[in-house]
Amino acid sequence: MAVGSDKKARAGRLGRRAALGSAAALPLLSILPAHARESAPAVGFVTLLGREDSAGNLYRDAMLEGLAQQGLVPDRSMRWLDRYADRSRDRVAPLVAELIASGVEVILTIGASAIATLAATNGRVPVVYGYSGDPIAAGLADNLAHPRGNATGVTIMAVETNAKRVEILKEIAPQIRRIALIASPNHPGEAGELEVCRRAVASLGVELLYMPVFSAADVDKALRQAGEVGADALMALPDGITTPSRESMAVAAATRRVPSGSGWPFFADSGFLMTFGPDPRDCYRRVGQMAARVLQGAKPADLPIEQPTRFELVVNQRTARAIGLTIPGSILARADRVIE
Repeated sequence: MAVGSDKKARAGRLGRRAALGSAAALPLLSILPAHARESAPAVGFVTLLGREDSAGNLYRDAMLEGLAQQGLVPDRSMRWLDRYADRSRDRVAPLVAELIASGVEVILTIGASAIATLAATNGRVPVVYGYSGDPIAAGLADNLAHPRGNATGVTIMAVETNAKRVEILKEIAPQIRRIALIASPNHPGEAGELEVCRRAVASLGVELLYMPVFSAADVDKALRQAGEVGADALMALPDGITTPSRESMAVAAATRRVPSGSGWPFFADSGFLMTFGPDPRDCYRRVGQMAARVLQGAKPADLPIEQPTRFELVVNQRTARAIGLTIPGSILARADRVIE
């Protein structure tokens, strides 16, 4: 449906959604007859990731949760159309074209997919994104308060948390003297994160060994280099390169018996010693809620890009035992979650 669709028709749909949203306990597909399902609002989702990617599924499910909180549930009160590019940027534009041809009223997207999705929609359909980097540096918006054009979303980047992350890692392992920091220079906003990390380690008397990576192969090289130069801790900034490689980094750190840290909880779930940073699930839940507001008639340009509001400290006791570390009680008491 075009962005400037008839307000009366939209209001009618909203009335139907409110009624349908109250029937959440009924079985899927039994609530709406076929003709009603066809007239329900269509929500598109496109990602560079594959259908089986665990991180991508976490983001998608959180978006669906946010939509459900507004009474929009797949096969009940909306049609959900998802497309997966399987890490091929060239596939994003055709997939977006498919969604537009299917009549979606809004498209949700995540991470690097956002840039390609905006280009492919060319303003024809509203876009709401969850973005791990700086949306201004990425060219997605002119400023956070007034996003450009027909798109808005949530940024998961919280640059200031990098200093706290370094401090916590040092508190857990006071013997740390050299931290290998692995990150992608192509991640918008990475330069700001790197600068905060450098200031943090300087105040702690720790040396930071920056190891830029542009591919999974580069991550493997950086891990070998970290061992060769005697780094006694590993830090990874979450981005499109490090996230898929989080398990191999965790294994490498555990093999060398050095502590490891990052920013998103599922790095700890994959074996990192600790993580501190925004709660991605909360951020992507808010993406779903913003998409519902767009369906209710809000213009994306009038919806400020939201920033993280919830932060989590996660520590992995299994990893601590594997590398011979005892996590201080003060850290365990502050942790939002402890992996036993």
